[in-house]
Amino acid sequence: MLHDPLLYIAVGLAVGGAAGALFGRSMGPNAQDVRDADRIAKQKRDEAEAVRREVDSHFEQTAQIMGEVTKAYRKLYEHMAKSTQRLAPRRTEDLVKSLGDQRLLPREISSRREIRNDSSRRGR
Repeated sequence: MLHDPLLYIAVGLAVGGAAGALFGRSMGPNAQDVRDADRIAKQKRDEAEAVRREVDSHFEQTAQIMGEVTKAYRKLYEHMAKSTQRLAPRRTEDLVKSLGDQRLLPREISSRREIRNDSSRRGR
């Protein structure tokens, strides 16, 4: 019975398992190192998320400001075009002819001006 091969295999597995566990502990990172690495990784993920939120906020605010600038520019352009048509109608007509199919203002505003011009010419 002392020479039973199964006994040798069982003892070998037990000794090998114990030696492997000791070797793995001494060669691998300890539990504190793993916890530290996890904590640092979480901290870096949180920092990256905070930067991502800040960048998103920046672009949202930039888009809002650009929308306001666009509206203000359009209002200024329409004011200047209307004033030009009212204050210098002859030059405006010459400019419109030179531009061809392009318009200083959208058709609805230009057509209102054309209607006003036609009615004032008839009254003369």
